[in-house]
Amino acid sequence: MAQTIKDADIICSSTPTKEPLLLGKELPEGCHINAVGASRTPKVELDETAVIRSRYYVDYLESALTEARELMEAIEKGSISKQHVCGEIGEVLLGHKRGRENEQDITIYRSVGFAAQDVAAASLVYNKARNQGLGIPVRL
Repeated sequence: MAQTIKDADIICSSTPTKEPLLLGKELPEGCHINAVGASRTPKVELDETAVIRSRYYVDYLESALTEARELMEAIEKGSISKQHVCGEIGEVLLGHKRGRENEQDITIYRSVGFAAQDVAAASLVYNKARNQGLGIPVRL
């Protein structure tokens, strides 16, 4: 894996693996990771070192603290605290929390799935398509 990601700026991981796939020691400085697979323990995509080295963001903090295995284990071991989570993605998008602080920062967006965000995104897409006259109405 190290050779595959050594020059990556963005890494997207969506796997159901039960062993870490992305290792912190292999992550290039300045990369961003979208970790959207392995959404419930015992599945895990990232190792503890990846969490420790990163500015770590989540979709919904309460869910991440009970479902993101790499985060839960790092907190349980005392390697980090809950405050290591820099914020929720919505806070970053609204400008309430800062994302990357410098070009060397490794940032991780860890999604465990949050239905309200999925519904909001679907509504946005649906309304834009409808307003532009796109799509085919279907009666169910």
